[in-house]
Amino acid sequence: MQWLRELEATQPFVLTIIAHDTLEGRFLTPIQDPEGLAKSMYEFCPDIVDQGCGSLE
Repeated sequence: MQWLRELEATQPFVLTIIAHDTLEGRFLTPIQDPEGLAKSMYEFCPDIVDQGCGSLE
């Protein structure tokens, strides 16, 4: 929850789905630092990349 609160303070979003192991949502403003956001999300949940797109690039 703390990570989500910190993210929301700098990059506002709304959650649209919350399940047992999944969060989904959309950002309310343009992403200010896409590379930084990708790294932060990967640090929070490596599965985003490891089981998803396969690369931060």
